[in-house]
Amino acid sequence: MNTVKIKKLILKNFKGIKKLEIDFKKVTNILGENATGKTTIFDSFCWLLFGKDCKDRKDFEIKTLAPTGEALHGLEHSVEAILEINGEEVTLQRIYAEKWTKKKGLADKVFSGHETTYYINQVPTKQKEYNEKVAEILPDSTFKLISNPLYFNNLEWKKQREILLQIIGDIDQENV
Repeated sequence: MNTVKIKKLILKNFKGIKKLEIDFKKVTNILGENATGKTTIFDSFCWLLFGKDCKDRKDFEIKTLAPTGEALHGLEHSVEAILEINGEEVTLQRIYAEKWTKKKGLADKVFSGHETTYYINQVPTKQKEYNEKVAEILPDSTFKLISNPLYFNNLEWKKQREILLQIIGDIDQENV
């Protein structure tokens, strides 16, 4: 099992947060009133690693919204984390941006979808390689176990038993 420490988390245009850098110390508290961004910070880290929010939804809004509720166009939405994995520093970054293309015969560019780009240690990476690196660092199921207090209780009892036996290792009849 890897030892993973979050050293820094950088959000740009993620949901309602324009720009935020968090330097994590040995103990870092994220506190605040309701609707001040605590869940957004957790969502950003989940999205960086797994492309989902903290409720395990892939289809959630990460774009910054105008007061009218419309998404602001032309912004690059990004989350970057500097992690320490077994003493080695690794930087992961995921960027979500709109694609605008100029079609032949038209004067203006036209919105043609979104694009997500991935970086490992500032090197552009394909999604498959990025996902493999994240899984090598911390599998999705392990992340949920350590970050969501409700996850274990919502598992089927056989899966709960399997996890508990994995944690305690070999046990003989006498110790039972």
